[in-house]
Amino acid sequence: MESSLLKRLMDEVRRICGDEKSHGVGHAERTLDIARKIAAAEGGDIEVVSVAAILHDIGRKNIFGDPGHGARGAKMAREIIEGLEADVDVMKVVDIIARHDEPGRDVNGGGESLELTILRDADRLELLRISPGYLDLERLKTDEALKLVPYVLSIHYPNPEGDRELIKAIEKTKTRAEEILRERKGGRD
Repeated sequence: MESSLLKRLMDEVRRICGDEKSHGVGHAERTLDIARKIAAAEGGDIEVVSVAAILHDIGRKNIFGDPGHGARGAKMAREIIEGLEADVDVMKVVDIIARHDEPGRDVNGGGESLELTILRDADRLELLRISPGYLDLERLKTDEALKLVPYVLSIHYPNPEGDRELIKAIEKTKTRAEEILRERKGGRD
């Protein structure tokens, strides 16, 4: 995928979201990084995943509890992608963005694409920025997302030295991710 396209998409996020801390450019960049790592291991269309990861929250009006931001963002994303004449499956990206915030959906049983699963996992992993124990790791659907927990924690908490409670929470979260992976593999190996 062209890095110039990714830059232009990030410029659009910056234009729309400004420097909004929780769901602005920084969140888009981190979600992109995580999503691409998951897609590299799990498969899926890396271009679709990349574009969806960058644009997935452009429809947000509120930091917390913003139902429908996916549908709003999908409309905006379509206009942006078509305006940039990006060579990507626009309809697939739009569908992923529209559905990424739907509550209570079982990704594995809902006939949903691998790319949607990847975006949801990457977006959920980004919740670790709030607190090491904030995310219910059971909600992560791909094994690679669970394997990336230590990586994501290291991004958000690069120097926890001296904060024993934070170190304890980080270790507990890493251990829980490893336990879930072992439980899942127990049924496959």
